[in-house]
Amino acid sequence: MNLNYYIKNTITSFLGLCILATIVNYVIFDPTQQQLEHIGTIIGVIVIFLGIMGIGYINAKSAPENKVKQHLFLHLALIIFLFSTDLIFGQSGFIVDILRNMSYFIALELGSYLYFKRNRQKLLLN
Repeated sequence: MNLNYYIKNTITSFLGLCILATIVNYVIFDPTQQQLEHIGTIIGVIVIFLGIMGIGYINAKSAPENKVKQHLFLHLALIIFLFSTDLIFGQSGFIVDILRNMSYFIALELGSYLYFKRNRQKLLLN
């Protein structure tokens, strides 16, 4: 297994999630305008979901060897890391942390699924 792939993609995925959260928190969701709070929340959830799917797509695309196993291990490690940081530094409850991280994992795997669906013929030839 290529340890460099796991370290590089875990760190860049975590930084990508931090950037997505910052964008949603400061650009899309503006709590000063109360009448647009629901619209900002909906747009924020959509942006986060699509961004995490993009991260999953990139992780599956950049896997050097066995693309099926490597991205799955990477996503599991990333979710465990995110879950532990949620538990240590987060303000929400345990169940909310579990549900949030499960939705992150589902979005990451959907991005990987889209990569495999789009590149099925190329992967079968290799």
